[in-house]
Amino acid sequence: MPHNNMSVQTFTTTTTWTAPAGVTSVQVEVWGAGGGAGGSNGSIPTSGGSGGGGGAYSKKNTIVVTPGNTYTVTVGTGGTAGTSSVNGGDGNDSWFSTSGTVLAKGGKGGQKNGGGGGAGGASGSGIGDTVYSGGDGGINGKDAGSYYGGGGGGAADTGGNGGTTTGNGGGSAASGGIAGAGAQGAQSSGNGSTGNNYGGGGSGSYGSGTSGGIGAGGYVRLTYTASTTNAAFLLNFI
Repeated sequence: MPHNNMSVQTFTTTTTWTAPAGVTSVQVEVWGAGGGAGGSNGSIPTSGGSGGGGGAYSKKNTIVVTPGNTYTVTVGTGGTAGTSSVNGGDGNDSWFSTSGTVLAKGGKGGQKNGGGGGAGGASGSGIGDTVYSGGDGGINGKDAGSYYGGGGGGAADTGGNGGTTTGNGGGSAASGGIAGAGAQGAQSSGNGSTGNNYGGGGSGSYGSGTSGGIGAGGYVRLTYTASTTNAAFLLNFI
């Protein structure tokens, strides 16, 4: 008699996955990484570093696999922290097998010294049956009207798009349980903060010589069913 056993595997770093015996298809969900934030070299409201964008989400309902074959699982790493002379780095994309199978975009990095906030990972550039965008990062303290760095954008999840922010507060994470919120920007003088797991954008810094926060890394989840045969039942039946 055939039995179907559902399994879920999750990944937070890039690795490989071997399809178990009896597994011929897999559902794949991917979350892109958050963008890093910009730094600051000044002490006026408009000089705060801007927040990074949140990572996107994509789901492919069915990907055909061959039992015993090995597939690459790519988990995006968070964008690097920006300084007063360098913008924050873009968050990296996450995908399964190849980048043309299912893919979620990472958030863009926030700019230094009062430049623009990083755009969230775009659903339109993702690949999947279901796709959502990450939230945009905050520009900087001039939007909050105070001496702040910009907040990071929130990550997308199964429940929809990540939250966008225009000022110091971090964007909210979409519902679903995996996505991370964007980090809150620095208040007064200080470095930015790392985005929350998974996929949250890093936040901008404020003050001369300060650095933004890094983006949170992405995430990958595989769900599949293995069809097995109850040998003992067959033996008794014979």
